[in-house]
Parts: sequence; structure tokens; C-alpha cells
Amino acid sequence: MSRTKTLFQTPHIEMIRMILPAGKVLSEHKAPGEIIVHCLEGDMTFTTMGEPKKLRAGDMLYLAAEEPHKVEAVKDSSFLLTILRTSAGGNS
Repeated sequence: MSRTKTLFQTPHIEMIRMILPAGKVLSEHKAPGEIIVHCLEGDMTFTTMGEPKKLRAGDMLYLAAEEPHKVEAVKDSSFLLTILRTSAGGNS
């Protein structure tokens, strides 16, 4: 399995290819902006607002900025994480 890698980053958007081996858990955290998650392969569970959401290859998920969430890889998984920043340190 390959490694997690930032594909590109600008002041307003960042795209990361995340790799999670089966059983890996990312404890509850918040992203600095709105996020879009696109599952490329595997089987993952995103828990947000106390509600688990299953993601498999091809599924997408949107979360508002600062929305707490937890991620668990049920199987070896990879996904594209796009973070949309509303501001680059100033007003947009």
C-alpha cells in the first residue's frame, strides 16, 4: 500500500490522498475548512454528529468546516480529502 501524500495545496484548497490500513482509527478531530471525502478503495466509517456513515469505493461525503469527525478503516482504504479554506488569513 502506498503512503499518504499531499497532491497539491494553495491558500484556498488542499487535496490529500489518504491511505489507511485496516483497523486504523483517526480519533475525533476537526478540519480547518469544509471537506469533501471521495473514497477510492476499501471500506471506511466516518462518524460525525454521533452518526456513522459507511464509505466504499466511489462514495463521497461532505462535512462543514470545523465539524468534528472520526474515521475508521474497516478494510485497507484510500480516499481523496479535499479541504476548502474560506480564508487565507484574511477576508475573502
